[in-house]
Amino acid sequence: MTLAGKFFGPHLGMSWMRRDLAESLPAERVRPAGNQPPGHRFETGTQLHENIAGFVAAVDYVASLGEGDDLGSRLDSGYRAIESRETDLSDHLIRELRELPNVRLAGVQEADPNLRDATFGLILDGKRTIDVARALGDKGIYTWNGNFYAKGIVEHLGLDMEDGLLRIGLMHYNTHEEIERCMEQLGLLLASA
Repeated sequence: MTLAGKFFGPHLGMSWMRRDLAESLPAERVRPAGNQPPGHRFETGTQLHENIAGFVAAVDYVASLGEGDDLGSRLDSGYRAIESRETDLSDHLIRELRELPNVRLAGVQEADPNLRDATFGLILDGKRTIDVARALGDKGIYTWNGNFYAKGIVEHLGLDMEDGLLRIGLMHYNTHEEIERCMEQLGLLLASA
């Protein structure tokens, strides 16, 4: 699981690197940024304090899901708990998708956290994904459609670039009941004329 994909915080750029690299790599920066400490060489200006506060809150949130005597242990444990829960939910969703006619799961066909995360791209036979996403939204089920910046994959799959895939994303706080409800509504939409 990648921190970038499952961070639960604001979009925020950060970097950690060895000191010798920080000292030697070329850096685009504002002129007043100093060379010491080496990380200052990469500053592009004043950071948004709101993003920094959101980052701290996101770290605290993930740590709150874990156990341990220090922050690192709680974060490791929290991410393991998230991964375990999302793998369980993903397995449920994949089993349900296999029962639906006129829908195919793009990509990895199993809930292996080493091969996929809990985001699913669905190919719908005979339905526009934008129409299905809107109809599910009207039922209070959030999905989305499109190419999700994966234009090469959508092109390779032979799908319309704008309509693309129907995306369903699961999070550790989703429930099995929500998956059942989503699959029931998706099945009804796919069965309708």
